[in-house]
Amino acid sequence: MACRALASPVCSSSSARLVSARQNNRCASRSSTWSAAPVQQQRRQQAGRMSVTAQAAGNGATKPQRASLEDKKSMLDKVDCFIFDCDGVIWRGDSVIEGVPETLDMLLQGKQLIFVTNNSTKSRAGYLKKFTGLGLNVEAAEIYSSSYAAAAYLESIQFAKEKKVYVVGEVGIEEELDLKGISHIGGPADGDKKVELTPGMLLEHDHDVGAVVVGFDRNINYYKIQMATLCIRENPGCLFIATNTDAVTHLTDAQEWAGNGSMVGAIKGSTKREPIVVGKPAEFMLENIATQFGLQRSQICMVGDRLDTDILFGKNGGLATILCLSGVTTEEQLLSPDNSIHPDCYMDSLAALLEAKQPRLSSRQQKHEAKRAVVMAVAAPSAGAASLQLATAALPANVDRASFCRQMLQFASTLTSNGRNMPFALPLKVDSLQDGNGFQISLLRVTPLGVLSVADLVANVEAVPGSGDVLMVRLYEGQAAAELGLAGKSTDPKQRLETLLSACIDVPQIMATMPEAIKRAVALAR
Repeated sequence: MACRALASPVCSSSSARLVSARQNNRCASRSSTWSAAPVQQQRRQQAGRMSVTAQAAGNGATKPQRASLEDKKSMLDKVDCFIFDCDGVIWRGDSVIEGVPETLDMLLQGKQLIFVTNNSTKSRAGYLKKFTGLGLNVEAAEIYSSSYAAAAYLESIQFAKEKKVYVVGEVGIEEELDLKGISHIGGPADGDKKVELTPGMLLEHDHDVGAVVVGFDRNINYYKIQMATLCIRENPGCLFIATNTDAVTHLTDAQEWAGNGSMVGAIKGSTKREPIVVGKPAEFMLENIATQFGLQRSQICMVGDRLDTDILFGKNGGLATILCLSGVTTEEQLLSPDNSIHPDCYMDSLAALLEAKQPRLSSRQQKHEAKRAVVMAVAAPSAGAASLQLATAALPANVDRASFCRQMLQFASTLTSNGRNMPFALPLKVDSLQDGNGFQISLLRVTPLGVLSVADLVANVEAVPGSGDVLMVRLYEGQAAAELGLAGKSTDPKQRLETLLSACIDVPQIMATMPEAIKRAVALAR
């Protein structure tokens, strides 16, 4: 006897409506992050570019100082959030820098950590896999890549749906554009294309391209440069966007390699156009990080290995700054009279912070950690808690309930991988219910009060008179929903949950995968 189909508005007609909303109405938890009007955004980008030289000149008032023990203690006492560059601070190539895992574990005891990278070759999901592979305890919501910044910028200016993006870059940019529902061409697909310069040769370009995004591209070629040039020069209003203009990058731990600045420079030369830069040290990235995580700039310290991107990014944004000598910049370059960009202090590597004793948590931080513990505890919702039923599935009589629940828990656990086939907007946490009859999927969000649940999706097997065991899937409002305004202003619990459902694109994605998981679990639990 086969399991009856899920009876659910989410899994039927509303599923298509909600999944399409992934392109048209982005998750409300991010709506305030990318809400600036197009003209305002472009003015800020232009202002950011013009201010770099002026502010850099003002950064050389004092000689850079190597961080003393007291400097490190003072920094840990006054800073609530650390923003880390990745290449040269966390890792070099594919090798984690010595002492970094221990330092991050220490800082996680009361500090918010955010990891930014100008490297656009990977998406956030791709970088999460790299962090995990290096044994680093990092969540997807804490990663901010320049590939994501490019897609977010296009979303913020309400990039026309009928337009396309031509990508000079790698799969990271394409994956982030896909998550925003933005059409694109080029990228790795054009990596093998060649131009045969025969008499009368004319390269046709796509007139629907409204933006060219240039990121680091290990397979850049003349075809890509010419195609990008034609789109920018000949398509009216076509934007020229650079993920970054870094001169060099660390592809291996043996030497420096030519960075994205070389790719951007080629197209700048052929178009005579300046790009809109969305990565460090541009203002766009910092402004949206601060908004997304609810941070004041006085609370933040930028830690990097580059003077002209990381430290300038922090200085221009009004952040505290630390330079690590474990990457691009040498002490000789830092102390040179020709250098005018000075961090608040510098150290050999991030691991130097281990020398400082971790400060005792403030009462505010203790309160936040208590709330974090409540969210992370394994517990079923109380019987009186308001919920929205999303689906039901009656189980065959010959199915062992305990075995079925174990199989479904295993299915739910695979959703946390943030793999390419399931690119969730929010990180997930899966717990087994205390009675063993189901599981809870919590959609998490980093907030000023810590890591809190936006919504809880609870799947519980219950004995229903006349129907036997039935899997009930319900949605509950999480603690962060009210704080972030995701459930609306209504006092009616059902209306609040319906508003929350429409705000979270993750829920219909999960529900769409559940029928097949139930069939497999039933087959294995007979």
